[in-house]
Amino acid sequence: MPKFQLIREKRFPNSTGGWALRDEDYEAPMQDRTVDAWIWIGGGYCLVNDGWEVIETVEAEDWDDLDWSYLVRPDSQSGWLSPSGRFTGCGYSEHDFVAAMVLKKEPSDMEQWGWVRIYGKTGGIDDWVKPGGRLTDDQRNWLSREGYVVSVDD
Repeated sequence: MPKFQLIREKRFPNSTGGWALRDEDYEAPMQDRTVDAWIWIGGGYCLVNDGWEVIETVEAEDWDDLDWSYLVRPDSQSGWLSPSGRFTGCGYSEHDFVAAMVLKKEPSDMEQWGWVRIYGKTGGIDDWVKPGGRLTDDQRNWLSREGYVVSVDD
């Protein structure tokens, strides 16, 4: 069974890190030998080295079997807001990844179902995006309570 490791760079000890597939015999592109490497979900890789620390090691069949809950950031100003007003915080550019791996939904489906992408509090109208449709009362209340700009037309 494949071995996955949650790893982070030692120079960023407060980082949550990220999952990587450990392959001790990886046939790296443009290398004449196999290497001990961590392979990222997007297909890139890095060589196993002392600059990284292993937080956790698990055996799993697939990326989908891993616990991605570390990506949820309740104190973040970015995230997804459900039609019922439940907020799932994430990093500024991690919306699609959190949708797929944590919420187990396609981002385009979420938008069709009325979820709102929130990007942060700058005090402007671009702090959140709801493609088509209007906000639910629960979404409007949450956004207002949290200090986001909401107009009557939203």
